[in-house]
Amino acid sequence: MNFKRSINLVTLFLILSLLVITGGVMAQDFPVTITDGLGEKVVVEEKPDKIISLSPQTTENLFAVGAGKQVIGVTTYADYPKKATKVDKI
Repeated sequence: MNFKRSINLVTLFLILSLLVITGGVMAQDFPVTITDGLGEKVVVEEKPDKIISLSPQTTENLFAVGAGKQVIGVTTYADYPKKATKVDKI
């Protein structure tokens, strides 16, 4: 899998996670099929319950929308909010 595809998939799952957390997609709405940035369809079979954030900005946004309890991994640069410093580093 190339880097661009990896970033697109991470972005796709982040958006899906935010939709689930904020109520845009309900648990009964799964599976969800989404077309990624490369035009390929990705099927998410069930609601994600764990999130790994690959950028400090994403980490901050996840905590801001109330998904902090679902974040199980962050980068070593994620230092805000303070709770993000207690999450496992990847």
